[in-house]
Amino acid sequence: MSAIALAPGLAGSYSAKRKMDMLKRMIPLCLAVFLSTAAYADGVAIEYDENIKPGAYKTFSFVDAAKNSLSSSNPALHERTVAKIRVMFIRSGIREVKANPDLHVTYYAAKGEDLSVHISDYGYKYPRHFIRTGNSRSTALEATYEQGAIIMDVWDTKTDEVVWRGVTWKILNSNPEKRGKQLDKAMEAMWRKWEAIKRKRTAGK
Repeated sequence: MSAIALAPGLAGSYSAKRKMDMLKRMIPLCLAVFLSTAAYADGVAIEYDENIKPGAYKTFSFVDAAKNSLSSSNPALHERTVAKIRVMFIRSGIREVKANPDLHVTYYAAKGEDLSVHISDYGYKYPRHFIRTGNSRSTALEATYEQGAIIMDVWDTKTDEVVWRGVTWKILNSNPEKRGKQLDKAMEAMWRKWEAIKRKRTAGK
């Protein structure tokens, strides 16, 4: 089959169109790589419900996931983690209550080995539009985090669906003398990411 010859002007236009189409295909890929890199730059990541309504939650209650928390293996770090969680919520205008909270919050620690979090084990589920960051080996129902990670889950008590999940890596592998301060720093970074997501969604309304 013989090649089809294009007039010089048409050939230039066709080449420019091909380049533009290629650029359009590359932009989403480049953006995904950038967002993925940014998510891990400070050692923390956030996963969240895309349909969350900022300001809808006014109260919370902490739930100790005793099986996978540090309450027995490292009580001091456990208390520090819980205290930090409480401060972050209160600072955000969400007050702690003992009964009928809007949100439950807990955390898990990948202590001596990788930790698999299967949501059915904890009585809540992922919402349909849950934004995942690829920070774990994940399936639709289970995510596995490398040893050393701390995972914080927040879920809606009315729907039993996860509102957001924060993850920080390698905290439990760090120098014990510096671990507390590193935990504080990581959780601050985690919370700043979450507040930024809320502001962006509020501005978009």
